[in-house]
Amino acid sequence: MLDAGSDARLLADTFWSDLPEPILERLLHGAQVRRIPARGTVFALGDPEPRAGILLSGTARAFLAAADGRQLTVRYDRRGAFVARRSHLLGGHSPIAIHAVTDVELLELEAREFLGLVEREASVARAVLAELSRRLEDVYATVADSAFGTVREKVARHLLALSDDGRPGERRIAPITQQELADGVGTMREVAARALRDLRREGIVATAPGYIEILDPARLAACLGAWQVAAAGLEQDAREDVEAVLEASPNAIVTVGTDGEITYLNALAEATFGWNRNELVGLQVETLIPDRVREKHVHRRAEFLADPVPRPMYLRTGLHGRRRDGTEFPVSVGLSLVATRRGSMVLATVVDRSAG
Repeated sequence: MLDAGSDARLLADTFWSDLPEPILERLLHGAQVRRIPARGTVFALGDPEPRAGILLSGTARAFLAAADGRQLTVRYDRRGAFVARRSHLLGGHSPIAIHAVTDVELLELEAREFLGLVEREASVARAVLAELSRRLEDVYATVADSAFGTVREKVARHLLALSDDGRPGERRIAPITQQELADGVGTMREVAARALRDLRREGIVATAPGYIEILDPARLAACLGAWQVAAAGLEQDAREDVEAVLEASPNAIVTVGTDGEITYLNALAEATFGWNRNELVGLQVETLIPDRVREKHVHRRAEFLADPVPRPMYLRTGLHGRRRDGTEFPVSVGLSLVATRRGSMVLATVVDRSAG
């Protein structure tokens, strides 16, 4: 059993920690931490009693199961997600089972105590409503997959969702077997295997026992169907047009988020800095700057964001870039801030002055 006073930190950095402290303590009263190994059962279809919990670590999946053994994954859950075996507000059973994809830690709540809090406390009801809204979006995506998606599109969406919690610069791994992927997208293993075979031939993924590695996330994302892109708030045609223009630029171009992470670079930037874009996207832009001026550059970046007036190339001199092999070279850099659907981006145009 947990001591609510000392263990509220279990939910730190999740939306549950926004609950008032007295209510959070009542939420934790009687709760227990369960550890479920990868591919183990979190909540089974046949559980007779209502069960509810909050995911503390790892990845779990909620899925529908047909009588013939076929499965259809509805959503993937990570830290902070609320998982339950019954539709508490209606009192009925949900035809959903929840299994661990990776090793999972679950804070299992005392279900009836939790239901009482939902009924009596507006803050808990709001948290549950927000979680139910997220679930509904996942159901919409699953229905749209089944109605509109090709197997390739479904495979791409599941692999990207499973590997989404990797840290920038690290390998993107989807901890799933080919059979589990087939179960996830609701098809036969042979059908999913053909889609994976094509993705392997194109150099987009690599397969190994127990996992699938995404080698080229950008190209895998390009496999998404038009409805999936629209659901993510993107306009595929416009995005492709913009990227085509950037690729055709006679200068190296790097785009950087307001947090300093590189989000895109064109082919000429790859050649200029000696990096493959798949290695560089997600890293801090200071990766491309000599060590001795990196700290200063962080401050300059903040100054530009505070006053984002376009900076022509001729405005500053004495700048240097750093290639992947560590060598430095003189550069001219132009900066401008661009508003996108995914937030503001800094567009940096780079010219290698050592070449001429």
